[in-house]
Amino acid sequence: HINLGGGIPVNYLRDRSMADQLPEHERDMLGAELEPADMLAAALKVARESAREANAEHLLNRVTILLEPGRSIIADAGLVLTTVRNIKRRPETNDVWLLTDAGYNLLLSMNNYKWYYHLISASRAAEICKTDYKVAGPLCDSGDVYFDIEREGRLPDYRTLPENVQPGEVLALLNSGAYSLAQMFHYNGRPLPAAVMVREEGHVDLIRRRDTYDDLVTHDVW
Repeated sequence: HINLGGGIPVNYLRDRSMADQLPEHERDMLGAELEPADMLAAALKVARESAREANAEHLLNRVTILLEPGRSIIADAGLVLTTVRNIKRRPETNDVWLLTDAGYNLLLSMNNYKWYYHLISASRAAEICKTDYKVAGPLCDSGDVYFDIEREGRLPDYRTLPENVQPGEVLALLNSGAYSLAQMFHYNGRPLPAAVMVREEGHVDLIRRRDTYDDLVTHDVW
C-alpha cells in the first residue's frame, strides 16, 4: 500500500481581510487550498510512473492508497460562539479591548500554536468591519489573548469588527471545528460550554451539555 499520511490543510483565510497582518509563511499555510482528490490523483500518477519504470504495471491493481483527511473534514463544520462580557479602553494607547468568555481553555491551538481563527460579529456579520480591537479571554493569564503576546507576529495584533461593539454582543470564531471539543479543559475552574449541531434543515440538537460546577469536581476523591 501507499500511505500518503495526513494533515490535508484547511483554508482558514477564506476571508483575507486580516491576511496582510500575518507573516508570508503563515499566510501560505493557513490559506492553503488542497483537495483530497488532487492528492490522490498526484499519488496515482507517481504510482503509475514508478510501476511503468519497474515493469510492474500488472501490480497496480493490488495497490491500496491510504489517506488520513484530518481537520479537512471537520474544521469548517464548526465554530465557537463567544460573548463580549466587558470592554476596556486604554487611553495611553487608544486601544479598545473586548473581554470575552472564550479563553484558550476552549481554543488551545490559538495559544499553543498561534493558530488563526477568523473572528466576526455573529449578530452583525453583514456589516462593514473597520474598527480595530484588542481581544482577550477571561482567564487569569496574560497569555489569554487573541494576538501573539510573544510579539513574533504569528497572529494579528488587532481584530477588525464593526464599530461600537458592546457587552453582550456575540462573536464567532470560524473554522474551529477541528480538535476544539477534544482539547477543551477546565482551566481556572471554568465549566465547559455546551455544543450543538445545526442540521441541514435547520433543526438544532444538543450534542454536549453545558458543564455544571459539580462536573468540576466529579473525579475528585474526598
